[in-house]
Amino acid sequence: MKRKLPWVRMTLAVVLVVAIVLMVIAAGRGSEEFVEQEPDFTAGLVETEGFEVVAENSRYQLQTNSATAEIAVVCKQTGAVWYSNPQDRDADEISNGKYKNQLNCQLLIQYANNEKSIQSTNNYVGSVKKGDYSSEKIAGGIRYEFYFATEGFVIPVEYVLGDDGLRASVVNEEIQQLKRNSLLKYGLLPYFGCASAGESGYLVLPDGSGAIMEYKADPTVAVKYKEYYADVYGRDPAYTLKSVKNNTQTVLVPTFGFCREQGGVFAWVEQGDALSSVLAYPANMVTGYCNAYFEATYRGIDEALLQEMTASEKAVKVLSQTAVSLPRYTVYYGFVEQTSPDYAVLASQVRQYMTERMALTPLADTDVPLYLELIGSVAGTKSFLGIPYETQKALTDYDEAAALINALHENGVDHIILSYLGWSSEEPYRQMNTKGNASGELGGTKKLEALLSLLAEKGDRVFLTDDRVRLYESGNGLSLNTDSARNLTGGIMYGMLYQRSVYRKDVDGPRWAYVKNNLLPETGAAFAKAMSHWAISGVGVWGLGSTLYSDNHKSVLQERNASDRQQAVAYVQSALKVLRGEGDLLVDAAHAYAYPYATDVTSLPLTSSRYTSFTADVPFLPMLLHGYVSYSSGAINLRSDDETYFLRAVEYGAMPLYTFADTSEEALVETELSWLTSPDAGAWIDILAKRQAAVEEIFASVYNKPIVGHVCADTEVYVTTYEGGVRIAVNYREEAVQVNGVTVPARGFAVL
Repeated sequence: MKRKLPWVRMTLAVVLVVAIVLMVIAAGRGSEEFVEQEPDFTAGLVETEGFEVVAENSRYQLQTNSATAEIAVVCKQTGAVWYSNPQDRDADEISNGKYKNQLNCQLLIQYANNEKSIQSTNNYVGSVKKGDYSSEKIAGGIRYEFYFATEGFVIPVEYVLGDDGLRASVVNEEIQQLKRNSLLKYGLLPYFGCASAGESGYLVLPDGSGAIMEYKADPTVAVKYKEYYADVYGRDPAYTLKSVKNNTQTVLVPTFGFCREQGGVFAWVEQGDALSSVLAYPANMVTGYCNAYFEATYRGIDEALLQEMTASEKAVKVLSQTAVSLPRYTVYYGFVEQTSPDYAVLASQVRQYMTERMALTPLADTDVPLYLELIGSVAGTKSFLGIPYETQKALTDYDEAAALINALHENGVDHIILSYLGWSSEEPYRQMNTKGNASGELGGTKKLEALLSLLAEKGDRVFLTDDRVRLYESGNGLSLNTDSARNLTGGIMYGMLYQRSVYRKDVDGPRWAYVKNNLLPETGAAFAKAMSHWAISGVGVWGLGSTLYSDNHKSVLQERNASDRQQAVAYVQSALKVLRGEGDLLVDAAHAYAYPYATDVTSLPLTSSRYTSFTADVPFLPMLLHGYVSYSSGAINLRSDDETYFLRAVEYGAMPLYTFADTSEEALVETELSWLTSPDAGAWIDILAKRQAAVEEIFASVYNKPIVGHVCADTEVYVTTYEGGVRIAVNYREEAVQVNGVTVPARGFAVL
């Protein structure tokens, strides 16, 4: 194996001493003992030109090419070989220059020089091509160290083979920075499993509900595409976002996968998921291959805006003082040993891996619920002697909520799951709720108790839901100045709304800080204790499972308060665990790290971001969750085409959700709820009841069953298959269609 250290000059004497020591150690081992420690690679060996086997078990072989630092995994049962780099890359006519070189690499790096200018290279150009690397066998695999002489980095990468697949790691704690350059990010195995443009199959991406990117792409069209880039668990609010233009979906699970003729492979970030981003390139865009990989953040950099939204606005680059705390970044690769698998087969294997990893258990409940979200109040303004002051504006008080529950039951809607927001005296969104008191504006303690008794009598489940991350004002033991998370400049990290007309921040709208990560378990415990006296199914949390941020607190006396996003996950999970307690836990738009604690997830995305390179939306995320976590659609009544969105909910196995505030749209214009269209429940009861009756009928036998299949049976007609064989066809067309002898009504659905 090659090793060259151009910046280290060893004297001949040192070399001789090292050589003598190594000879003595080797002699002391005994050749017989050394041979016994080597694994037997003869059984089931698959010959791969230029590669040697470095690890093997009953299912797989791990091979490497020491001349190029490539690796390959052989699936012994099928004979499929998964390479780190395309083996016909020299013949690729699409790539040139930068991307031609990248096809040879296993590690992409991005760094900032002393002037904070961002540069990039890869381990082929910066290390392997120059012979500046070393390797050694380790337990179950191989370790490479790449020496970037020009850039001044040493980066160790390890590959370990297990009975369940491959784990590739960058050993963060052993990265060396030998010059003034600062390592920012790295992309691990960017071409592992990639497919040629001429292949059948597709890449499965976790964007929103899920999307596929077919390998067959016309070069004249693909060259106009953009690469796919998305942060796992959404963007970090600690970093500057100048404008918002696209309504993009969030990556909720740290995974993606390839479906190819030889089989399938999926990647899952086991260590460092919250520091990851997913990148994907369609075939014939910059190379002749469709590839995807995870990129990890090692050190943060931001372009902070000074005097923002003024004529003197100026951008200044700010570099994080420290690298992330993660000792090792690890991506797991699981292999689907079935030829030409589809996304349902891939999802089933990912689901098995995910549920075992998270210790998820199948749903026991069989009742098909309606998710109902009611907003009790919003911040309003009154005046006294001409002086304005903030107050609580009642929207859906406790009596009105009870009346709606009764009306729904009278119309045949049973099994309601109510999430009640803006219900307490600390609401809405002004002080962190740690007391759990009823609101006098909404009717007081006795009225709330009466509402909860009604729900219990009807057999419904109720969650009193609260925002657990945003801090608008000091109070209830929390201070904006000392208890708010900080951005890279050390200032308070504020969130704001964005104006849809100009895509910039709404300076006249509300702004909020974020509670420091290390306080989340403490504030969660206080809230859980305060809520224990209410007769409820459990608590609901807004933001805690869907907003993840780092904290760059710079206090010399309290350095422990700083936390990167991976550390933040641990704080969030501690808070979720205590909030779950002995009851249920409802989490809005939950990320994967919340799944082990959530019994109910609302507002699951039912579409992707619909990049031009995407071929179609698919229910990849629902296939991972259905039967293990109860989930709902987004609010159906807030959609411009609510009928089509309702059909999509049925297709994706999502329980319907409706959001009401028992008021008019006009009454919300000057409030933070101006986005809440069609908030009056009265106009929706008949439609809602009719739809829910149909949903209860078709989902009665599959509510707690996994989704195992999904196909397009005809133009605008889709069939979803559940474990046990029940199939539900959804028809988006304006006329009825026949599917397997069953009539599926226009704009409707039927069980096949």
